[in-house]
Amino acid sequence: MKWFVIIFLFYNFNLSAQIRPVLSQYMLHQSTYNPGYSDPDTRFAINGFYKRQWVTHNNFPEAGIIYGHYNLNESHGVGAVISNDLMNGVNFFEFGINYTYNIPVFYEANLGLGLKAAFSEQNLLNKSLIHFDPEPLLDNSTTFTYLNAGLGLSLTSPRFNLFVSAPYLFGNSFLNQKSTYTLKNNQFYLNIGYKFRNDDWFIFYPTALITAVQGATIHGKFNSNFLISQLVWAGLGVSTDLTLNVCLGVFSMGGIRVVYSVDTSILTSHKSTGITHEFSLSYAKTLNQNPFHKRRTRGVTGGYNKK
Repeated sequence: MKWFVIIFLFYNFNLSAQIRPVLSQYMLHQSTYNPGYSDPDTRFAINGFYKRQWVTHNNFPEAGIIYGHYNLNESHGVGAVISNDLMNGVNFFEFGINYTYNIPVFYEANLGLGLKAAFSEQNLLNKSLIHFDPEPLLDNSTTFTYLNAGLGLSLTSPRFNLFVSAPYLFGNSFLNQKSTYTLKNNQFYLNIGYKFRNDDWFIFYPTALITAVQGATIHGKFNSNFLISQLVWAGLGVSTDLTLNVCLGVFSMGGIRVVYSVDTSILTSHKSTGITHEFSLSYAKTLNQNPFHKRRTRGVTGGYNKK
């Protein structure tokens, strides 16, 4: 069975490059896939994230991510992302550094342009495989490291958010070291969202994430999110494959966020994959009272100043 899984993975990874995890909590963790975003309303932030997929099966995907950023001033921000994605002996590790340049473009809106430089490693743990016939692929080293890079753009405002990125320019053909530095099979991310506000005490925040890879079916996630009393976060979502998502979290006024979400495949054609769990813990030192709060004061010229 393990050998069949590896053949299946090898076939899919080389043809459609579906090798990057897509988070159900994407709307809260844009910096994990977009170097063009370091929240301009925070001085710094640190985040931990864990994802466990298809828990009814043994040795199926799990991913851990630690990331954060520090805004040096209103224009320049730096960040780091450490991620480790493991699936039944197939391992992806990456350590990346992000740089974001923030530009105020119009009333309370910010344009972020970002670059990522990263050290990446792909690894196939041969000892976890069971095979009966000699296979040249498994006789050679299946671990290699390489440099990676990424690009990102963000447009954020009190109501509308737009994120576009290609966070992994290289290393998108798994187990094919010769193709490491080709630009084929790049994965592109498009994330949009709009906040409907009621005096900041009730925010309805619908979001969508579209991911596209050459040769693969476009995948989408669509979520309805709610922030109640600047304290309780709740959400419902559906993916294009009919995976359902439920999310619940707590936002403290001190900048701590604890969020848990669960996906179920009960309505999908692959319902036997079971459920997926995500858990995240975050802390941000905000420039405002709350990451979702916008406070304005009247300036001496009659215009508004952000606080």
